[in-house]
Amino acid sequence: MMYNFTKIKKACLMLVCLVTTSLALSAQEVDTAKTYTDTTTVKVKLKTVRGEKVTGTIIDGNTNKPLVGINISVIGFSAAITDDKGNFSITVPDYNSSIQISSSGYQTKVVPVYKGKPVKTKIYPASYTSVYNEVVTPTGTQSQARSVAAVNNINVQGNWGNNSESAGSFMQGRAAGVRVTRRSGTPGIGADIFIRGFNSLYGTNQPLYVVDGMVYDANSYGLSLAKGHVNNPLQFIDLRDIENISVVKDATATAAYGVKAANGIVLITTNRARDLATNIDFSAFSGFNFKPQQLPVMRAADYRVYLSDVLKSRGLTNAAIAALPYMNDNTSNPDYYKYHNETDWQKQVLRNSFDQNYFLKVTGGDNIAKYALSASYNRDKGVIDSTDNLKYSTRFNSDLNLTKKLQGNTSLAFTYTEQTLKDQSISPGTNPLFLSLIKSPFMNRNDVSSTGAVSPNLADYDTLQVSNPRSLIEKGLNQKKAYRFVGNINFDYTFNKTFK
Repeated sequence: MMYNFTKIKKACLMLVCLVTTSLALSAQEVDTAKTYTDTTTVKVKLKTVRGEKVTGTIIDGNTNKPLVGINISVIGFSAAITDDKGNFSITVPDYNSSIQISSSGYQTKVVPVYKGKPVKTKIYPASYTSVYNEVVTPTGTQSQARSVAAVNNINVQGNWGNNSESAGSFMQGRAAGVRVTRRSGTPGIGADIFIRGFNSLYGTNQPLYVVDGMVYDANSYGLSLAKGHVNNPLQFIDLRDIENISVVKDATATAAYGVKAANGIVLITTNRARDLATNIDFSAFSGFNFKPQQLPVMRAADYRVYLSDVLKSRGLTNAAIAALPYMNDNTSNPDYYKYHNETDWQKQVLRNSFDQNYFLKVTGGDNIAKYALSASYNRDKGVIDSTDNLKYSTRFNSDLNLTKKLQGNTSLAFTYTEQTLKDQSISPGTNPLFLSLIKSPFMNRNDVSSTGAVSPNLADYDTLQVSNPRSLIEKGLNQKKAYRFVGNINFDYTFNKTFK
């Protein structure tokens, strides 16, 4: 009995030893696997940071002076900026790479790198025109030097201080074969654009507008309720939001858009983020508008002589003319003070005015998404009293790398405008500027009593049935409010190097 118990005890001890050994071996295998995994991770990290170091200097092509704060980047790999001497140092994947040089207010440039050779290059202000510029055509973006289409490229960058209120006004004198005529002096009214002259006697002569690849609705939709005023859809696009304007003048336009582009195409590209670094740009602009020089008109005494001749031509006798209240010079006449004044009606209508414009833009992003967000406030007052143009606008553009082959981009814009208008046509009843030239100068702007006391109330139309221009300025209300939201979303999928 004792012998069996001893055998069982030995067997249990052997089993415990085997289990312990097995657990130890298992733990050793796990530790070994863990060590192997950590070693593999370290190797991947070391491989990621490998590259070649490149140095260089960036110079202003206009002044030949070094530029500070210029962005140097290899998209998706590394980035750097120049120091106070224009020098930089950046890591590139290999010596077959190219670096992108960019900065606000300067043209973007791509430069190849070579082993053992520092980069020394010049960049030019964005307002400069170069044969190496890229132009936007209906079929895509290409070098202007290689484009066979009749295209004019207008670079808007670097023109933030320009006082043009819309893209149409800005194009004046900047593109060959493009005639730009401002419609009037009303703030925000824009201009008529004719590419290579007039093409139709009955249809529209205005070109087709394409903004960020989408056809832009630029129809005026009939006449405005304010006489002499024309709707200007281009004022909904802030000029400082525009990066480039390309004008296509030949048959290339109709090849892509058909008969709608028979009068040519104006292709507008808005600002997008070019660098991964965050850039904040702010612009404040103000201006003073002097009222125009007054036209010479007759004084009160001269106007009475002129009016007397007009009445005689209508058959009135001298006695009948002298009996009229505005021809009676007797101070006891109860209407004497009403018709014996010296009023400068142009001074009652015209004024000096002040403009103010503010613009803020923020761009940036990373390897996955880049964005450009802007907001602006514009208020342009006219030289005709009580006329102005108020505008709030915001725009958001983004570029997304969803996968290695799928990219997307968005363009969203919202604008609110409020215009205070006055009639601008030849209308003796409602146009204050026209009335200021024909209104009798011996009339007063306010009601006058028989004793010569001037009332604060504005006078009504006179005996000649001519309205009071000042009354139209202060009491006439003609406001136009408009909202516009424009947006588009695009997706690009790359199947291979040649098919997208």
